[in-house]
Amino acid sequence: MHNSAPAGAVRRKKSALLPRWLVVAMASVAVLASAGAATFAYSTARRMYGRLDGSAPEAPVVDLSPLTSALNPANLAPASTPVPRFQCGTLTRTVTVLVMGIDQRRNAAEQGPYRTDTMIVFSLDPLTKHAAMLSIPRDLWVTIPDYGAGRVSNRINTANMFGDAYGYPGGGPALATKTAQLALGIPIDHYVRLNFTAFEDFIDLIGGIDVVVPEDIYDPKYPTEDGNVELYQISAGQHHLDGVQALKYARTRRTVGSDFDRADRQQQVIYAVRDKVMEPNRLPQLLARAPELAEMFADSVQTDFTANEVACLAQIAQDVPRGSIRNAAIDEERTAAWITPEGWEVLVPQRDKIAELMLSLFGTLQ
Repeated sequence: MHNSAPAGAVRRKKSALLPRWLVVAMASVAVLASAGAATFAYSTARRMYGRLDGSAPEAPVVDLSPLTSALNPANLAPASTPVPRFQCGTLTRTVTVLVMGIDQRRNAAEQGPYRTDTMIVFSLDPLTKHAAMLSIPRDLWVTIPDYGAGRVSNRINTANMFGDAYGYPGGGPALATKTAQLALGIPIDHYVRLNFTAFEDFIDLIGGIDVVVPEDIYDPKYPTEDGNVELYQISAGQHHLDGVQALKYARTRRTVGSDFDRADRQQQVIYAVRDKVMEPNRLPQLLARAPELAEMFADSVQTDFTANEVACLAQIAQDVPRGSIRNAAIDEERTAAWITPEGWEVLVPQRDKIAELMLSLFGTLQ
């Protein structure tokens, strides 16, 4: 289920950076997403995907309107409507955020734009102190809005790439957020986007993580940053993983369940990170290194959160017990495998089943 994608160089816009004393808090939120599989050459991608000016490959458009209307379309604000800002002490509504992992690494041969091969939606309810997270498969076949005749169908992981490549207002994160919002039928307030470097560095920063691997994994074709492959294997059982090892564990697809198993491992990594950060004195130790960490993560994490909002969410999140975090994935029970006329293997969403999942996981998010 791996096809080429545009990877041409584009001029990047600088994102607003957070104050130094909040960099660690932001990284704690951002690292909750594991990064995805490698991007490929621009020339190959152009041949596979075409341009988004009307010459994109012909493929059926997935009509997701029944899914949207099954929830609460009044919650789906137009892209031009600003998301209400919030402050601690006055926040009473659930906040949702799309966390994206892109395949951008130090010394990598590819220069972007990048696909978001990992996408996870998080919600945090400040009143009930409950949280939820949903993993979205990279091959989900969805409508990407605002291009060509108004929309085009493609894998959801291409939205960030197209937004960066073709100058969408707000760039890749804005288009990816709007695409996910329309696909899932829920409002998404904010985004966090990070790359492989941020993931590895943060795992190392907290001293690694502990996971229980449920089965032996043998991947003779694990993609490397220079475009080659290498052997990755890990045995079932308890393991302590550093940043590089955790990234490989989260990225590999060489199990029977492929991307669906990978979603489970990524959520397992998220819980492991949370447990490590919540250890006694861990956050004070991180905050003491704020100047150093500001430099470390400045070019690796982008977000539309303000500094005050980050501080507010960090304060609320500390009071959410692990048992109050619900997690789910759009899996094989809620999708149907389909091969496009071009030979792409994708997952067509089963609208009714996804709508039920959204309601049970997120409610109406009013």
